[in-house]
Amino acid sequence: MARQGGDLTTTRLLDSQHTMKSIPRQPMRFDALDLYHAFLSEKGLRLKDADSQAAFLSQIRNELLAAEQSATIVHGTRTEAMFAYVATALGGCVLLKKEDAGIVYAEEDVVPPDYRIVAKDGTEYFVEVKNFRERRRGDPYVLKRKYVAKLERYTSAFGKALKIAVYWSDWHLWTLVDLVRFQTKGAWYCLPLSRAMKFNEMGGLGDALIGVTPPLTLRLIADPERTSEVGADDSFVFTIGGVEIATGGTIISDEKERNFVLYLMMFGGWPTEQRVQLDRNRPLSVLFTSAPPERSNEGRFDTITFLSKMISTHYNAITAPAGEVVSIAPSAAPSAFRVDLPNARATSDLPLQIFYLTPAD
Repeated sequence: MARQGGDLTTTRLLDSQHTMKSIPRQPMRFDALDLYHAFLSEKGLRLKDADSQAAFLSQIRNELLAAEQSATIVHGTRTEAMFAYVATALGGCVLLKKEDAGIVYAEEDVVPPDYRIVAKDGTEYFVEVKNFRERRRGDPYVLKRKYVAKLERYTSAFGKALKIAVYWSDWHLWTLVDLVRFQTKGAWYCLPLSRAMKFNEMGGLGDALIGVTPPLTLRLIADPERTSEVGADDSFVFTIGGVEIATGGTIISDEKERNFVLYLMMFGGWPTEQRVQLDRNRPLSVLFTSAPPERSNEGRFDTITFLSKMISTHYNAITAPAGEVVSIAPSAAPSAFRVDLPNARATSDLPLQIFYLTPAD
């Protein structure tokens, strides 16, 4: 389904823009004691003992240093945290809980998945999050069947489905696929990207593909009274007197729509060029232009990317700004990453196409 400017159809995504908040737990206070208790039980040590505390702090330090040196652990943990931000920012669920924490007692060998989700339609399911980088283009994502069996024992005890969220890091794409859609090959579950996209359920969380009229432009207009001519060394004083934001040559006046266009320019992935516009030797404006390298069709719109991809790009810019991980998760709440889509208005200057993708039957 798509929405275009002037179409007053109410869409489920626009209706779902509610803010989810983190419920305070004081993890440094309570989780630290739980972790200390687990350490004491494993080592057979006593609670109020100085040697026990010293041994605990020493092991914590060693484990932390080892984890920081493991790229697999760092990227896996960051991707797991990123999914929580993406899922809550998309606005399609009412509750998301970290499931693989705390003590579990079970008759059989089980592994709790990463998250439990309750969607806005009341559907409840479990999600295991995985980060995947292809060694060769076209490689499928694979999971060991023995490992999955432990996840399934846990989820079946609650009578809920198990879905696998894969972050295809080469493509910067998220897919959410029910385990029943995976292919089996020997001791492995396999999921090619093409099949993952075919059965992708990220739309149920509020994900959508955005289409807009290129180019997207940001023009910083010079204040002529406070902007100098270009000097012999090619330098000049530039004072901003106004800002114009446009799509397809149409200037956008609504503040919410202007902010959305800027968001698309920052995180949509289209290349951006910058140039100074001159009148003889005096700067008139600085123009930033974002456009696809090639038009995908001859129509009015071009698809730019998925909402989930833009949220992830924003997340990556904060937690791994130069490709190196500097934090597992941002200090800001997931609500700060929510994409504030403009409302459909007959007078809108910003025509949009919004594609809500549903998995194949």
